[in-house]
Amino acid sequence: MKIILAETAGFCMGVRRAMEIAVDASRNAPKPVYTYGPIIHNAQAIELLNTRGVGVVDADSIPESGTVIIRAHGIPPEEKAMLEGRGLTVIDATCPHVILSQKRIAQESTAGRVIVIVGDREHPEVKSLAGFSKTAVTIISSIPEAEAFRSESPFSVVGQTTFNQDSYDRIGLILKRENHDVKLFDSICNATEQRQTETRRIAEEVDVMVIVGGKNSANTQRLAQISRNAGKPAFHVETADELRKENFVGVKRVGVTAGASTPGWVTQHVIASIQSFSPNTPVDILKKLLSFCARSRITTALGASAIAFAVQILTQVAETQISVIAIPSLFMFFAYTLNRKEPSGKYTRELAVIDSFYQSHRLLLLTPGVLSIIAALYLSLTINQSAFLLILGASIISFLYSAPIFLGTAKYNRIKDIPASKDIFVAAAWGIVIPGLISCSDSNVDFVPILISAICVFLISFAKRATLDLRDIESDHLIGYETLPIIMGRKRAIVLLYCLYLAALIILVGSAALDLVGDFGYILAALPLCGMITLSQLIRSRFKGEVACQLVLDGQMWLGGLLALCWRVV
Repeated sequence: MKIILAETAGFCMGVRRAMEIAVDASRNAPKPVYTYGPIIHNAQAIELLNTRGVGVVDADSIPESGTVIIRAHGIPPEEKAMLEGRGLTVIDATCPHVILSQKRIAQESTAGRVIVIVGDREHPEVKSLAGFSKTAVTIISSIPEAEAFRSESPFSVVGQTTFNQDSYDRIGLILKRENHDVKLFDSICNATEQRQTETRRIAEEVDVMVIVGGKNSANTQRLAQISRNAGKPAFHVETADELRKENFVGVKRVGVTAGASTPGWVTQHVIASIQSFSPNTPVDILKKLLSFCARSRITTALGASAIAFAVQILTQVAETQISVIAIPSLFMFFAYTLNRKEPSGKYTRELAVIDSFYQSHRLLLLTPGVLSIIAALYLSLTINQSAFLLILGASIISFLYSAPIFLGTAKYNRIKDIPASKDIFVAAAWGIVIPGLISCSDSNVDFVPILISAICVFLISFAKRATLDLRDIESDHLIGYETLPIIMGRKRAIVLLYCLYLAALIILVGSAALDLVGDFGYILAALPLCGMITLSQLIRSRFKGEVACQLVLDGQMWLGGLLALCWRVV
């Protein structure tokens, strides 16, 4: 069964901005913190904010103190003034596209023009827009209403930003045809139009459509209707629990899209459920096997062995030792298994599928994880005492990383609680264990190529780890993880990642040119170059497909091993 995920699925800019504002307010704003009405139309997101201490109030339950966040749909200006007049801290999370429509209405009505708003009469955005008009307001929700509307006065037309673009265009033509002096503003959000266009295109290519999002979300309901208009079965679900296997019997292609208010982790869990419905054909069995290997970090661990082989070639080790290649995989599997994301129970549903997988298979993974570190210690002992102490020390640090160390009321009770610590510690493990093992196993290897290898492996693995943080930035931010992209901001983090890959590339090529490492340095420079290309492609695809993303990033490490094998054979 092939699943086609819409590139536009998930949070739009305005919703993402509103959610980030609410999460930041839960940490820093005066308590208690509330949103004035549901901040977006998604029950799962509202529930998550509630677990972070962000409640919901309306006009009849306004608190006497604290912080009130204005929802993404906006509110009329008199309501905002009322909130500010009560001495509350008011934070405006209104979508910038809605703010633009509010300003247009205020300007047009100030000029004396009547206002026509095309949209759902009971939608909160429409009510907020109407509040900005200083002249009469008419709300039109359908083509028959547009055909019946007549005005002797000049009027301006603004649409609800999430209204159906085709319907808005048709209504606009009718209003212009039947009336004089009409100004029609192109106010439908581009994200809404793109989402609807893509849904229509995908629906024509698949057997079944699945639309993920709140049942009370207008833009999600429209996506479901567009899918049904294409003549395909369409299932509108809020969570994966609503899916039924019998609805996918005999289905070969499934289209998946999501409303602008739908968190990415919800969509990923829906996709995982659909994948579980696939028949056990050889291709599907292979896909499930790859998914298991990616989610269990087996592919990542194998990547460590590939890099170890590449570093052996780079440092010009005379004889390849199988134990030096095997130990990094065994150690990394243990370290990754021991330190998987594991937030408090109230946040586990919000984890990305690849991390929630660990929640369901903890015992299954911990057992081989323990056996793998025992095997790594044994193999390191067969090399020499220095190798054994290196792996033992790295294992102790891996254990302490998640263990309570700082007692009392310290904000950071564990090393893993320190912002961006996982990116640094993971990269350090790769950069120390792999070159360190090679140095321990062969006393003839010079210090300089070992140091160069350590720096390059650190840079590449740090960039790889931070790229995964970019993929999970939405759920991590809402859960409360302080990863590098969250601390720096998404754009700055992306620039940093390109700089890390570029630095590794320059070091490898420069070191080979200066004869500090072997000529293989020129070849291995393909690794950071591949990293930059991969990063660009993942950003463009918005990191769609958590398993595919993991396999692509792990594939960078396998590439290093493949290049080393080709070099050794040639």
